[in-house]
Amino acid sequence: MNVKQKNLRVFEFDIDVKEDFIDYVNRNLILLKKFMLFVKGNVTGEILDFLESKSLLFIDIREKDLTTLMGSSKGIKTKVEPEIKYVKNQKLIFTKPLRSGEEVITAEDVVSFARINSGAKVKTEGNGEFFDKIDGFLEVNGEYLILKEINKGEVVFNGEVLDKKVFNGIIKRVTFVNRALEIKEL
Repeated sequence: MNVKQKNLRVFEFDIDVKEDFIDYVNRNLILLKKFMLFVKGNVTGEILDFLESKSLLFIDIREKDLTTLMGSSKGIKTKVEPEIKYVKNQKLIFTKPLRSGEEVITAEDVVSFARINSGAKVKTEGNGEFFDKIDGFLEVNGEYLILKEINKGEVVFNGEVLDKKVFNGIIKRVTFVNRALEIKEL
């Protein structure tokens, strides 16, 4: 047996107008064949048939139980556990690790009680609070960053790459004071 790990790259479509979606897919077909497509919104049978006719890999994400619609696999039910547990007071709160290939890009504040694994990426225009190891890529552009440990990963705060040695398991708060990076233990 030969096993290879690959990162899954995804395009997510929230379909409003069927004709606009079909036109976009036809114009970008060569690119889209290399990606998984998540479709939601006004997804009709005609759209699903169109995607199958183009031999595209796609998932209808309109329902809680996602339907996998890949070639002859049409109709297989799979239960998907979202990595974002809930949104509360304009914060994304993670309680499960972000795995390799997962990517979160948001303007909201992000709080994570779980590891950001190698190959995972978090980018926020808000503040960040990370209470486990960072092995992936993290970019925070808010007013502050609370961080416990940078293991193998890379962390950028408002354009400044943080030194891994400084974040060794003790929770610290990172801010800019008078245009200078300030790091304090909490």
